[in-house]
Amino acid sequence: MMKNWDNIAAGRSIDWLRAADPTVPQVLVVGLWISYLLLFVCLWLLRLTNSPMMGNLKRGSRLRSLGFIGSFLLVCVGLSLLITPLGLDDGGMTDQALQIKEYWGGVLLLCIGGPAIEEVVFRDGILRHLRTRGLNAWAAILISAATFAVVHGNLSQFVTAFPLGILLGFLYVRTGDLRLCLPAHILNNTIAVMGLLFPKIDDFIEQMPLLLMLAAGGLLTALGVGYFVKLYRS
Repeated sequence: MMKNWDNIAAGRSIDWLRAADPTVPQVLVVGLWISYLLLFVCLWLLRLTNSPMMGNLKRGSRLRSLGFIGSFLLVCVGLSLLITPLGLDDGGMTDQALQIKEYWGGVLLLCIGGPAIEEVVFRDGILRHLRTRGLNAWAAILISAATFAVVHGNLSQFVTAFPLGILLGFLYVRTGDLRLCLPAHILNNTIAVMGLLFPKIDDFIEQMPLLLMLAAGGLLTALGVGYFVKLYRS
């Protein structure tokens, strides 16, 4: 039994275990939801979360907010195209996600639950507390982004989570709450889950010529970063 849980904790595929017990993915989904809720309650009781966590968008700032989120998503897609040819090891996370996404609770976990608790912990928690302790914005953003990337536990997600964590950090510093970084993170994960739900999307990307994939990835990343910086400076 302990060996089974060790394999799950290590992020290895659970196909072998599901064959013996088809309820394992459901139990995993429920367990993750419970752990996320308990973690949030603990953070709230310890007053480690900001209140309110979501501010209101003024009518005149909504277009700018959409610009921030749109530029962030361009970088997300661009980085994904750039690292696909590298074939980096994801520690079995894709296999685990393929199992979880077969249940509606699993899809909600991947698209909403995961991003929500990560934003509460890394942006509203770590980044905000570093800032309140007097650390400058750049240092606080880099530390929170590095922690965010390391916690993912594999090289494939690290190389994208770190730069995306930096952008999410700037969104948090810009607003002081999760009004921008949370929806941006949710949309990023939703795009990734769409690739799991519709395998033809991933097949199309993997069949792209290498030069075209790198060119498209570089262009989208450059456009996203450029527009993000332009909005931030203005």
